[in-house]
Amino acid sequence: MNYGITKICLSNTKILSMVKNEACKMGQQMQKQTKKTALVIAEDVIARVQAGELAVGSPLPTERELCEAFSTSRPTVREAISRLELLGYLTGDTGRRPVVLKPTLEEIAKNSGTALIAAARDQEKLPYLEQLRQFIEVGAVRAAVTRASQRQISLIRQSLDYTKETMGTDAFTQADIEFHVAIVSIIDNPILVTLHRQFVEILIDTRRQKMPSDHDEVTFSEHRRIVEAILKRDETLATRQMESHLERAYRQRLSVGLYD
Repeated sequence: MNYGITKICLSNTKILSMVKNEACKMGQQMQKQTKKTALVIAEDVIARVQAGELAVGSPLPTERELCEAFSTSRPTVREAISRLELLGYLTGDTGRRPVVLKPTLEEIAKNSGTALIAAARDQEKLPYLEQLRQFIEVGAVRAAVTRASQRQISLIRQSLDYTKETMGTDAFTQADIEFHVAIVSIIDNPILVTLHRQFVEILIDTRRQKMPSDHDEVTFSEHRRIVEAILKRDETLATRQMESHLERAYRQRLSVGLYD
C-alpha cells in the first residue's frame, strides 16, 4: 500500500474542507454586512423624511446615487428599499422609481404587525400572540370599568347585540372580533388598537366547521358577562371574566387543532 498517496489525499480533503468552511464564513459575514448597511440606508431615509429633507410625493434618489452615497452595491440598496416599502415609507410600484411617503402611526403599526404575525404564525409561536392579546384585553377591560364614557359603553353594548344577532351564522366570527375591538378601543391608543385587531383576526380563526356546535352560544354568554361586569363598574369581576373567556377560547382552539 502506498501510504504517501493516501496521506496526500487525506491532506487535500482536509484543505478542501477548510476552504469550504472559510468560504461559508465569508458568505455569512457578507450577508450580515449587507443587512446592516441596508438598515443604515433605511434609517437614513426615514430620518430625512421625518425632517422634511425628502418631501412626501418626491421620488427617492436613484439606486446609483444611493450606492455612491453609502459606498455599497445595488442589491444592498434594493434590500433597503424593500424595508422602506414594508414600513410604508415608499410606494412599491413595479418598474417605477419609488416615491416617498410618510405613513401614519396606524399604518406603521399595521405594517409592523404584518411582519410580526408572519414571523409568529406557527404552532410554537402563536401562543406568544395569545399572551400579548391577553395583556392588551385585560388592561382594556379595566380601562372600560374605570373610564369608559357613555358613548363607548353604548358601542360595546351594540357590539354585544351584534354577536347575539349573528349566532349560528358565518358573520359571528366578525362580530366576535368587533366586540373585542370595541373594548380595546377604549384605550385610545391607535398603535395598540391596530396591532390588536391584526392579532385577534388571526387568533379568532374563521374555520367554523372545526368548532363545537355550542361555540357561538358559549362565546356570547361570556361576552354578556364581561359587559355586565363593566356596567357594574366592577373591575375585579370584569378582569376575571375576561381572563376566563380568553383562557377558555385558547384551550378550545388548541383542542380542535387550529394551530396544527
